[in-house]
Amino acid sequence: MKENNFSDLISDEAILERSFSFCNEAMHTISLQVRRLQTTEPEDSKFLHRKWADLRFLILSLDRLDKAVGIARNVKRISSEVKKAQDKFQKSVPFLRKLRNVGEHFDSYSMDKGYLKISRRALQVGTWNDDGTYFKWLDEEINVIESEKAAIELFKTIRNIKNNFFKKC
Repeated sequence: MKENNFSDLISDEAILERSFSFCNEAMHTISLQVRRLQTTEPEDSKFLHRKWADLRFLILSLDRLDKAVGIARNVKRISSEVKKAQDKFQKSVPFLRKLRNVGEHFDSYSMDKGYLKISRRALQVGTWNDDGTYFKWLDEEINVIESEKAAIELFKTIRNIKNNFFKKC
């Protein structure tokens, strides 16, 4: 099947608006997941893996924010500025790629066939602190509050880049 490739027809303004729209959506989801990880939810008594599910949604939302920011790198005039912000974010959440990839390819890792050397026995083994701020999984420690702060900082930076871009148009 031939790939649809009309990207040369997309204006920089449209690219930036789309990127920011996805960033906005990801930020709301990140905040929702952070809140849920620190609270007791009605389904907790029946769904014992609820925090696991919310953690996976948080990881996916952080990854989605990173990808949404990446869309803006297609605007040449701001590409280096966006990359700098994205690099800073990625350094703040060094666990993101590993945990996202293992979580998304759990079927391979369940059969000890994953890209990384991770035992299938470790896939559903992790520890939480009491207030739902820290989670340790696959030798990675996630501070959900610090992850949210890094995401907010990235979002604000992208918002400022976008606003400055449109001021100059």
